[in-house]
Amino acid sequence: MALYMKKTHLILFLIFTYYSFIPGTRDCFPQSQFQLVIGDSSNIGEARSIIQTSDGGYIAVGENEVFGDMYVVKLNSSGQLQWNKTIGGSDHDIALSVVQTSEGGYAVSGFGSSFGAGVEGPFIVKLTSAGTVEWARVLVGDLLGAAYSIIQTSDGGYATVNSLSEGGGLFRMTIVKLNNTGLLQWSKRIGSSYGRCIKQTTDRGYIVAGATWSIGEDMFVVKLDSNGTLQWAKTIGGKGSDFAYSIVQTTDGGYAVAGRTSSFPDGDKMYIVKLDSSGLLQWTKVVSVFLDEAFSIVQTTDGGYAVAGYTGAHSSMLILKLNPDGSLQWSRVVDGGLGSTYARSIIQTTDGGYTAAGYGGIVGLRGMYIVRFDNNGNTCGNSVSHNITVGTGGTLGSSIPTVTNLPILDTLVTPPTGSLGYVTPICVIGIQPISNEIPVSYKLFQNYPNPFNPVTNIKFEIPNDVNVSIKIYDIRGREVFSFNEYKIAGIYEVQFDGSNFASGIYFYKMVVGDNTNNGDVFTDTKKMVLLK
Repeated sequence: MALYMKKTHLILFLIFTYYSFIPGTRDCFPQSQFQLVIGDSSNIGEARSIIQTSDGGYIAVGENEVFGDMYVVKLNSSGQLQWNKTIGGSDHDIALSVVQTSEGGYAVSGFGSSFGAGVEGPFIVKLTSAGTVEWARVLVGDLLGAAYSIIQTSDGGYATVNSLSEGGGLFRMTIVKLNNTGLLQWSKRIGSSYGRCIKQTTDRGYIVAGATWSIGEDMFVVKLDSNGTLQWAKTIGGKGSDFAYSIVQTTDGGYAVAGRTSSFPDGDKMYIVKLDSSGLLQWTKVVSVFLDEAFSIVQTTDGGYAVAGYTGAHSSMLILKLNPDGSLQWSRVVDGGLGSTYARSIIQTTDGGYTAAGYGGIVGLRGMYIVRFDNNGNTCGNSVSHNITVGTGGTLGSSIPTVTNLPILDTLVTPPTGSLGYVTPICVIGIQPISNEIPVSYKLFQNYPNPFNPVTNIKFEIPNDVNVSIKIYDIRGREVFSFNEYKIAGIYEVQFDGSNFASGIYFYKMVVGDNTNNGDVFTDTKKMVLLK
């Protein structure tokens, strides 16, 4: 009898193992998806930058438009509010970029003008992981403008690219290197240029993207060494206006750049450019729906690219997924309600999906707009594919800009802080909390309704902050549904839609891990019946 049971268990194990590796069975259900508006009656403005944090959540930064303050908001992995901060005084302060620091805090850059006569310019704020201000500095110098982009450097310090806004005839980009407390180490002014994005390169130097003006306005990419010495500079574009907003170093050592171009017929278009490690042009893509701009680009784990921005078609957010050669894989247009909707920033999340941040909302409530996509570009709510034209064009030029040292005063300031705003979910798919109560033990409940057709709910309780895996298998052991998310202690519910599955018996399994090598903390399996 014992031998028979051992053989039976072995057969069942082999069946489950075999089917878990069948192609197509592991991605039958979408990853977590949501659309959120962060705002209140004062109309919090756009999100300018978003990052995924080490706990699986998000930090987004922007501006409270009514009070004119920097605005920083921390969300958990489900998009729920954890904390928010307004930072600034009685004048105009705005956050434009954020990075998580090596000790788990955050560095935010933007513009500040609330700290007395003559103290106006790039505004750098260091926060703890809980959002408390550690230090804040305003960089004071000749026509510095705002700190559009910030990075933490390999030595624990920071680098920012500082520039005036477009227009006005003043083209001066300044790269500033700070130590870990925000004190100036060096600065480099690059003539006849705007700067919008900076990244540290694998050789510990820097790559900067923006625009330069000669006969016309062209995309501008500048490579500096670790001391800020110019290595090369390239212009890309045509006879119209071309501008780069975002750049990323690629796995092959080259660079991908995203922005806009009006050098081709019928108005502005997204402009995506690939350079090799020396700045030589590999390919260009001119992407057009109607009056479009690309504000953010990231390289994806498959070697392709995700691009986020705006399309004038319906005044909507436009998201692109490109293959490694720049050809279009898929596109999504997200309409955030009445008025203009767009994405300023996009990231690929650790589960392979995407999160974009910008501006949008619903009638009566608009503000920071956070949209979570799965790895195929699906999101809840109003999103569609769109007819998109992809072409090529533009030429590469070399430039030798003037580079000078610029005296800068790193002025320590003490900004007032506050808390403002709330999160309004527009739509959600995924594991969602249903109670603030902290349970005393782990528990997986029987699904309800059961039998079900076609939707059922699975409830579970976790007394600690842990990683939770929910998987559903059909009677043959094939995995047809999977969620794996880090969750704080609480009571949760996940919805399973069996519309695309046959009637029959299914098993759902919950596994809780504590992110150590001690094995699983809790596991349980239950049976449910889909009856059509």
